Amino acid sequence: TSLSLPLVEDQVALAAISGLGGLGIAAFTPSVLALISDAAVPGAAGRAYGWYATVHYGGIAIGPVLGGLAAESVGYRLTFVASAIGIVVSLPVALAAPLPREAGAHARSHAGLGDIGREWSVWAGWTAAVSGLLVQGVIFTFLPLLAHERGFAAAEIGVMFGVLGLANM
Repeated sequence: TSLSLPLVEDQVALAAISGLGGLGIAAFTPSVLALISDAAVPGAAGRAYGWYATVHYGGIAIGPVLGGLAAESVGYRLTFVASAIGIVVSLPVALAAPLPREAGAHARSHAGLGDIGREWSVWAGWTAAVSGLLVQGVIFTFLPLLAHERGFAAAEIGVMFGVLGLANM
């Protein structure tokens, strides 16, 4: 996404690239959550997910602030290229990281989806998660457009997202 966005200006192409990026994130997130579950020592999954959420939302807080400052300094195209370079540089680090124990290495519950679906607390969590995703989808899509229309600069919009990320964290 970061490498593609600087190459196009057509609204349909921008929407398609952003949509593909969103699908990539949607495909990535369940895998990360499964890795966290496999890597957590028995009884510590909640703490592991808590750290993941802290790092995730910390990135959402810091990234837009730095991106907004960079966009004002060097422009959007170079900022997206710098983002892509950052991703490429981080890939070898991620690939070198040790993988968690094999799935099933520690005791697992063998509850099926039907068993889990009968738990009101699971439904509450699912409902809260879907609600949060809908809110984020609206905010991430339309807040920059509204803020730009109202005269806010890229760095100021980045700070808005930084505050949102810190509040979520």
